Amino acid sequence: MGGSEFHISEGENLKVRLSTGDIFQGTLIEVGGVFQCFDVETDVGIITVDCENVVDIIIIPI
Repeated sequence: MGGSEFHISEGENLKVRLSTGDIFQGTLIEVGGVFQCFDVETDVGIITVDCENVVDIIIIPI
């Protein structure tokens, strides 16, 4: 939030916490063309995340 920026590559594992309180973990599979959203493959399927709803992201080493 607030315009923060960090670098992660497709195929890396991460944990995401959203403003709704939801937390999920998965693999980054695609970033939107304008970088407003990204797709994460989780154990329950693919979730598209809007960057405006992200509170925290943690990169999980393999």
